[in-house]
Amino acid sequence: MQFCGLSTQRADDPIWRPGWSRSGSAIISSCPGDFNLILLDQILYEMGFTTPTRVIAMIGDGSFQVTAQEVSTMIRHGTRPIVILVNNRGYIIEDAIHQGPYNKIKNWDYAGLMNVWTNGEGKGLGLYAKTAGELTAALARATTHDGPCMIEVAIDPQDCSPDMREWGTRVAAANGMPPRS
Repeated sequence: MQFCGLSTQRADDPIWRPGWSRSGSAIISSCPGDFNLILLDQILYEMGFTTPTRVIAMIGDGSFQVTAQEVSTMIRHGTRPIVILVNNRGYIIEDAIHQGPYNKIKNWDYAGLMNVWTNGEGKGLGLYAKTAGELTAALARATTHDGPCMIEVAIDPQDCSPDMREWGTRVAAANGMPPRS
Protein backbone atom coordinates (compact mmCIF):
# COMPACT_ATOMS: atom_id res chain seq x y z
CA MET A 1 0.00 0.00 0.00
CA GLN A 2 1.28 3.49 -0.82
CA PHE A 3 1.36 6.16 1.88
CA CYS A 4 3.10 9.52 1.30
CA GLY A 5 4.96 7.92 -1.60
CA LEU A 6 6.25 4.97 0.44
CA SER A 7 5.15 1.38 0.33
CA THR A 8 4.17 -0.32 3.56
CA GLN A 9 5.44 -3.83 4.14
CA ARG A 10 2.32 -5.56 2.86
CA ALA A 11 -0.31 -4.51 0.37
CA ASP A 12 -3.10 -4.92 2.93
CA ASP A 13 -1.46 -3.13 5.87
CA PRO A 14 -4.19 -0.91 7.32
CA ILE A 15 -3.81 2.85 7.37
CA TRP A 16 -5.81 5.21 9.54
CA ARG A 17 -6.70 8.20 7.43
CA PRO A 18 -6.94 11.62 9.05
CA GLY A 19 -10.72 11.73 9.27
CA TRP A 20 -11.02 13.08 12.79
CA SER A 21 -14.07 12.67 14.92
CA ARG A 22 -14.76 15.00 17.82
CA SER A 23 -13.76 12.13 20.11
CA GLY A 24 -10.29 12.46 18.63
CA SER A 25 -10.00 9.17 16.84
CA ALA A 26 -9.02 8.71 13.27
CA ILE A 27 -10.95 6.40 10.96
CA ILE A 28 -9.50 3.19 9.58
CA SER A 29 -9.63 2.90 5.82
CA SER A 30 -8.59 -0.52 4.58
CA CYS A 31 -10.78 -2.98 6.43
CA PRO A 32 -14.47 -3.71 5.88
CA GLY A 33 -16.56 -0.67 6.80
CA ASP A 34 -15.36 2.37 8.72
CA PHE A 35 -14.65 2.25 12.42
CA ASN A 36 -13.84 4.98 14.92
CA LEU A 37 -10.78 3.74 16.75
CA ILE A 38 -8.54 5.05 19.47
CA LEU A 39 -4.97 3.97 20.11
CA LEU A 40 -6.02 1.00 22.25
CA ASP A 41 -8.10 -0.31 19.37
CA GLN A 42 -5.03 0.04 17.16
CA ILE A 43 -3.10 -2.25 19.52
CA LEU A 44 -5.86 -4.84 19.59
CA TYR A 45 -6.34 -4.61 15.83
CA GLU A 46 -2.67 -5.33 15.15
CA MET A 47 -2.49 -8.10 17.78
CA GLY A 48 -5.51 -9.85 16.24
CA PHE A 49 -3.69 -10.74 13.02
CA THR A 50 -2.08 -14.17 12.61
CA THR A 51 0.40 -12.84 10.05
CA PRO A 52 2.59 -9.81 10.73
CA THR A 53 0.63 -6.66 10.00
CA ARG A 54 1.70 -3.10 10.56
CA VAL A 55 -0.88 -0.44 11.36
CA ILE A 56 -0.27 3.17 10.38
CA ALA A 57 -2.34 5.61 12.43
CA MET A 58 -2.81 9.38 12.59
CA ILE A 59 -3.87 11.28 15.69
CA GLY A 60 -3.87 14.89 16.79
CA ASP A 61 -1.90 16.15 19.76
CA GLY A 62 -4.98 16.99 21.83
CA SER A 63 -6.55 13.59 21.32
CA PHE A 64 -3.25 11.90 22.00
CA GLN A 65 -2.95 13.55 25.41
CA VAL A 66 -6.10 11.68 26.43
CA THR A 67 -4.78 8.26 25.32
CA ALA A 68 -0.99 8.63 25.60
CA GLN A 69 -0.48 5.84 28.13
CA GLU A 70 -1.54 3.31 25.51
CA VAL A 71 1.80 3.68 23.74
CA SER A 72 3.53 1.91 26.65
CA THR A 73 1.13 -1.00 26.09
CA MET A 74 2.11 -1.08 22.41
CA ILE A 75 5.77 -1.33 23.43
CA ARG A 76 5.07 -3.96 26.10
CA HIS A 77 3.17 -6.18 23.68
CA GLY A 78 5.69 -5.77 20.86
CA THR A 79 3.29 -4.29 18.34
CA ARG A 80 4.81 -2.28 15.49
CA PRO A 81 2.43 0.55 14.63
CA ILE A 82 3.54 3.76 13.04
CA VAL A 83 1.73 6.60 14.80
CA ILE A 84 1.78 9.91 12.95
CA LEU A 85 1.02 12.57 15.53
CA VAL A 86 -0.11 15.87 14.03
CA ASN A 87 1.01 18.57 16.45
CA ASN A 88 -0.82 21.87 16.04
CA ARG A 89 -0.59 22.69 19.75
CA GLY A 90 -4.30 22.49 20.43
CA TYR A 91 -7.78 21.41 19.51
CA ILE A 92 -8.07 23.08 16.10
CA ILE A 93 -11.28 21.19 15.33
CA GLU A 94 -12.85 22.66 18.47
CA ASP A 95 -11.36 26.07 17.70
CA ALA A 96 -13.17 25.94 14.36
CA ILE A 97 -16.43 25.77 16.34
CA HIS A 98 -15.62 28.37 19.00
CA GLN A 99 -12.50 30.02 20.30
CA GLY A 100 -11.47 29.70 23.89
CA PRO A 101 -8.36 29.24 26.02
CA TYR A 102 -9.42 25.63 26.65
CA ASN A 103 -8.62 24.84 23.00
CA LYS A 104 -4.92 25.49 23.60
CA ILE A 105 -3.01 22.71 25.31
CA LYS A 106 0.42 22.32 26.88
CA ASN A 107 2.86 21.25 24.19
CA TRP A 108 4.70 17.96 24.85
CA ASP A 109 7.79 16.44 23.30
CA TYR A 110 5.64 13.66 21.82
CA ALA A 111 8.36 11.85 19.88
CA GLY A 112 10.67 12.18 22.89
CA LEU A 113 8.13 10.36 25.04
CA MET A 114 8.99 7.14 23.21
CA ASN A 115 12.26 7.06 25.20
CA VAL A 116 10.28 7.45 28.43
CA TRP A 117 7.90 4.62 27.63
CA THR A 118 10.59 2.33 26.23
CA ASN A 119 12.86 2.89 29.25
CA GLY A 120 15.43 0.42 27.94
CA GLU A 121 12.80 -2.35 27.66
CA GLY A 122 11.44 -2.26 24.15
CA LYS A 123 11.84 -0.94 20.67
CA GLY A 124 9.94 2.35 20.68
CA LEU A 125 11.26 5.02 18.32
CA GLY A 126 10.35 8.70 18.19
CA LEU A 127 10.99 10.85 15.11
CA TYR A 128 10.29 14.48 14.21
CA ALA A 129 9.16 16.12 10.96
CA LYS A 130 8.51 19.75 10.08
CA THR A 131 8.73 19.50 6.29
CA ALA A 132 7.48 17.10 3.62
CA GLY A 133 11.05 15.91 3.10
CA GLU A 134 11.51 15.22 6.80
CA LEU A 135 8.21 13.33 6.89
CA THR A 136 9.25 11.23 3.89
CA ALA A 137 12.56 10.40 5.59
CA ALA A 138 10.84 9.63 8.90
CA LEU A 139 8.35 7.31 7.19
CA ALA A 140 11.19 5.53 5.40
CA ARG A 141 12.96 4.96 8.71
CA ALA A 142 9.76 3.97 10.52
CA THR A 143 8.84 1.30 7.97
CA THR A 144 12.18 -0.46 8.57
CA HIS A 145 12.04 -0.16 12.38
CA ASP A 146 11.00 -3.32 14.22
CA GLY A 147 8.88 -1.74 16.92
CA PRO A 148 6.34 1.00 17.48
CA CYS A 149 7.29 4.34 15.99
CA MET A 150 5.85 7.77 16.60
CA ILE A 151 6.43 10.53 14.08
CA GLU A 152 5.64 13.95 15.48
CA VAL A 153 4.65 16.24 12.61
CA ALA A 154 4.64 19.92 13.57
CA ILE A 155 2.11 22.07 11.72
CA ASP A 156 1.02 25.67 12.11
CA PRO A 157 -1.49 26.02 14.98
CA GLN A 158 -3.90 27.83 12.64
CA ASP A 159 -3.60 25.30 9.80
CA CYS A 160 -7.23 24.46 9.15
CA SER A 161 -8.98 23.74 5.90
CA PRO A 162 -11.78 26.01 4.65
CA ASP A 163 -14.11 23.00 4.80
CA MET A 164 -13.34 22.48 8.48
CA ARG A 165 -13.90 26.19 9.20
CA GLU A 166 -17.27 26.01 7.41
CA TRP A 167 -18.17 22.88 9.36
CA GLY A 168 -17.21 24.69 12.58
CA THR A 169 -19.47 27.60 11.68
CA ARG A 170 -22.39 25.23 11.14
CA VAL A 171 -21.79 23.35 14.39
CA ALA A 172 -21.45 26.64 16.28
CA ALA A 173 -24.76 27.80 14.85
CA ALA A 174 -26.36 24.52 15.86
CA ASN A 175 -24.90 24.90 19.36
CA GLY A 176 -26.21 28.46 19.61
CA MET A 177 -22.71 29.90 20.02
CA PRO A 178 -21.25 32.68 17.93
CA PRO A 179 -19.07 31.18 15.18
CA ARG A 180 -15.36 31.85 14.99
CA SER A 181 -14.69 34.73 12.63
